[in-house]
Amino acid sequence: MSVFVNVSGTAFSLLLYENVRNDHDQEGFLLGEIIRNEKRTITDNDQDVVTIEHTIKINSVFPCPRLGHFFDNAGKIDPNKLDTLLGDKKDHVVSWYKFKRISSFKLTLREKIVMKQLAMYFMPQAPEHFTWCLLTARAGADNDEKHIFSQTFIRYHMSAYQPLPMHIANLKDPHDVYKKPEACSTIFREIVRGLPKKIHGYATVSCIETALDERIARTVEQMKTSEEEMHNLEQRVRELRTKLNTLDNDESLEDLLGTPETPVKTRSNLTSTSMSIKPRRSLRSAGDVKIKKEDSKEEVKEKAEDEQIEKDKKPSTNLDSPRVTRNSSRKS
Repeated sequence: MSVFVNVSGTAFSLLLYENVRNDHDQEGFLLGEIIRNEKRTITDNDQDVVTIEHTIKINSVFPCPRLGHFFDNAGKIDPNKLDTLLGDKKDHVVSWYKFKRISSFKLTLREKIVMKQLAMYFMPQAPEHFTWCLLTARAGADNDEKHIFSQTFIRYHMSAYQPLPMHIANLKDPHDVYKKPEACSTIFREIVRGLPKKIHGYATVSCIETALDERIARTVEQMKTSEEEMHNLEQRVRELRTKLNTLDNDESLEDLLGTPETPVKTRSNLTSTSMSIKPRRSLRSAGDVKIKKEDSKEEVKEKAEDEQIEKDKKPSTNLDSPRVTRNSSRKS
């Protein structure tokens, strides 16, 4: 039993574009389906040999908002976050990709743990068919505008990480690639099931063409709405980054000039300051009253002492002196 990966050229170009347009590492999921083919050959001894091939067909990309969005530092995945992130696309996930701006990729212990859990989460019946795409990119030696990419698909099978052959549709196709029958897509099967049963020939082809045109028109409207939302979000992110850079520049200027930061006046801060100021004022007023009282007592004592000294300096006016004068006058 052989397994190989078949990536559409549109999905592969979109994957590289999403990775290159960002300055940091990226991760996400690859959407598609797994096709099982049986190839029968007859040997010279008239023995029927059956060869089973599994083709992991990738036709879309689903990037994650940030690194480590659905797992923690220990590598344990969160199923609730995965369900919220993927939604109805959960059943179409066939691979997990990670992009790094380095020349060589080395698996870490946490990435191995996450890989095994994702394989059991998305494909519990056949975890060996879940793959991991390792992407790297580096600038060319002569010109920075030239990018050199490398991609590798691996899977965990029989207690080992095995690389898988990769094929990009319409690029270096072998001569017999169009002769191999492939299963129809889910959308085409739905369209065929919805056709009336009493039509034949040209009418069937016309109905299929009309249904495909309607499906494409609905898809274009959905893509238009999603592109507008993405454009608005990107514009909002750019505005927030500009404001953040402005704030950082202001803080750096304050640090250079040494200006103290003005605290933000909130209701809690105002109440706390008023509560802290009130007892200080009361203590100060009480101290002032005590000092005034002590000063008044000392002044009273000083006044009393001054009056006593002045009183001692004055001559005493007794009643005996006039009596003496009267007696002297009588004797004369």
